Amino acid sequence: MLGAIGAYGVAMIGFALSKVLILSMIALAVTGADDMISVFIRQSIIQLATLVTAAAWFRLFPQLAKTDALDQIDEEPAKPSA
Repeated sequence: MLGAIGAYGVAMIGFALSKVLILSMIALAVTGADDMISVFIRQSIIQLATLVTAAAWFRLFPQLAKTDALDQIDEEPAKPSA
């Protein structure tokens, strides 16, 4: 991912400094490709983190996996304060 971000920056600088149209178009194409790569990797990381978080919740709170709605969870009554 860091390689794609670095290539994105280099291509953007190349686009900024270019005075030739074809070189500018190539730099923009490389910029778009590198951006697509970094977005794909970032979204994959987010999905993986979501799955890990959901698995942790089901492991820590097994009663949540057995209910259809949150109002079915048996809660301990609150202790009255003195």
